[in-house]
Amino acid sequence: MLMTMITTGSLWIPMAVVWPVYQFGEQYMIRVVRIIAQMTYIGVFGAYWINLSALIYSTIVSREKAGSQITKKAGVTYSITYGAISAVNSTLSVLFVPRIVDWYEEEENLRTEKEKLVKIQEEAAENIARAENASGTSADDDIFIF
Repeated sequence: MLMTMITTGSLWIPMAVVWPVYQFGEQYMIRVVRIIAQMTYIGVFGAYWINLSALIYSTIVSREKAGSQITKKAGVTYSITYGAISAVNSTLSVLFVPRIVDWYEEEENLRTEKEKLVKIQEEAAENIARAENASGTSADDDIFIF
């Protein structure tokens, strides 16, 4: 029972803590959110279902052998509840993690484009300065004020 809570908590609590503050950390926090979101796939593709199997085995199938003090009815209730929570968590991961990864890649592409634009602007400013130095005039010399 404890393992099921640890697994679910360890996969979703970091997301709940980080999500509200991601906007303040720029690209680094977006990367952290993406990694944490992708970690929830651990539950979808194994951890939830392994825990559910162990829970069913230890509380329903072989209670005496496992040394469980839980009644069979309580074991069924716990198993159904954990199965439902696992299904909801899995559905959330499958539906939303690809969107979070796409969002991260979009933000990464925007950042790269901004860096390229800044580099182009700096090069243009340097070229203008070189041209002004070579001709001995400045761009302001050509402006006539009447």
